[in-house]
Amino acid sequence: MRYPDSSDGRAVVTVVGGDLAWLEEEAFLNDTIIDFFIRRIQENLPSTASNRYYFFNSFFYKKLSEKATAAAKAKAKAARKEQQQLEAALEASRLDAGMVDNTSAAARRPGGVAGQGTAGADLGQQSSSELELEYEEEGGPGTGQGQEEGQGMQQQQQGGEARTGKAAMVASGPGPSRGVSTKKPAPVLHGAAAHARVKKWTKNVDLFSKDYVFVPIHEALHWSLALICHPGRWAQQPGQPGTCILHLDSMASGRLHTPNTIFQTLRNYLAAEWASNAADPRPSTARAWAEAHPDAAPPSFNKEQCPCACCKGLPQQDNHCDCGLFLLSYIDFFCHADPAYIDHNLLPCTAAAMKKRGGGDTASLVPNQPAFMTVNWFTADNVNGLRQYLRYLIFQ
Repeated sequence: MRYPDSSDGRAVVTVVGGDLAWLEEEAFLNDTIIDFFIRRIQENLPSTASNRYYFFNSFFYKKLSEKATAAAKAKAKAARKEQQQLEAALEASRLDAGMVDNTSAAARRPGGVAGQGTAGADLGQQSSSELELEYEEEGGPGTGQGQEEGQGMQQQQQGGEARTGKAAMVASGPGPSRGVSTKKPAPVLHGAAAHARVKKWTKNVDLFSKDYVFVPIHEALHWSLALICHPGRWAQQPGQPGTCILHLDSMASGRLHTPNTIFQTLRNYLAAEWASNAADPRPSTARAWAEAHPDAAPPSFNKEQCPCACCKGLPQQDNHCDCGLFLLSYIDFFCHADPAYIDHNLLPCTAAAMKKRGGGDTASLVPNQPAFMTVNWFTADNVNGLRQYLRYLIFQ
């Protein structure tokens, strides 16, 4: 089955027989089912709202962020090569000085024993959580303690990659006392390089003219949602609630996803997308702003220009398998509410923010839906019924 069934050149989602197995009870929704229902939501938006929304498919964020691991591996490889060169130089100097003995180079490192130098000991003791990027967000960095089924192996792989990345932090101090720096690694998600991989996805789209941009996130066998609100409003309507990025997660307590990494990845993307649009002679929000403000610096989408928050008090899953259904429900109910704007200061986000602000008042966002983006936004029956509804839509 192909959806939408049209011949106007638009991208379609193809559902095959094997995809139906992912709609069985206690099964995870796969990317095809996710993309199918997102497209259906998009196709059924009222004409008055269709231009306000943009939906990335389930592969976008994976493509945007995939080089993070590759970059970490490249840095680790360079660090290993540098370490080998250092050891070779030390060996040569010892030969010149007549200081050769039968002890291995590893054992001669300060504090090292045969087979384990200082750097090796440090690597072996590091956990992946110690290597996560840290940004000053209200949500704070998180590491997945709870696991959805089958996550263990992937988490071990991710931990191994992170420990390898630690090798990139070799200090530049002189001589044989060289060790491993305690400095945090530099972020490996650079906006320009990441943006180049997905630039064509919005080739004919002015992303900054949209009010809401949905980004499905799939990592560690778990689905969550990033929602970019009003990416260009600060340039179009100064003084109005500006750009913000929200993270909606149906298993927020488990922290299978790291919100701060997601936020920084999307901030970098927005900055690079703005720069690309501003340089393109075709009409766009960024181009118009750049021409009107030739001497102004382009937006950086830093935390002042683009605050980010983890939404708390949302409906949550009570099992290991419904994360995809909750992701689709978040998108569906949000589009149905069709809020005129989102002010993150009115949302119940992190506990610290709620205490500071005295809680959120979402009723003012959608006057006829006081439960909008609260724990009563939708019920478990809505989520449970979605499996059956998806089957119906595919077979009709």
